[in-house]
Amino acid sequence: MSTSEYSQTPRSESSSGSVDADQVERAKREIQSLVQEISELSRSQLEPAAFYDAMLNKVVAALAAPGARAQSGKPADDARAEADARLAAARAEK
Repeated sequence: MSTSEYSQTPRSESSSGSVDADQVERAKREIQSLVQEISELSRSQLEPAAFYDAMLNKVVAALAAPGARAQSGKPADDARAEADARLAAARAEK
């Protein structure tokens, strides 16, 4: 079932143990806002390290997580060069 199909299905009355429809809609709006903010970050002229720092801060805040870590599994120099290349390619596509 797609998201649009799900949002169009009839909703049952809230009862104990079920999710409130208003809470679901609020969560959807928050997720959409987060995706929009990260999309805007990806089009910015930030250096890769600053981009990932800003992105992770937004994701951590949205998840109310104690922290996050991004790791490529490659040596730091290779990972940085790869991140620079991907970010440059993403910017060029826009």
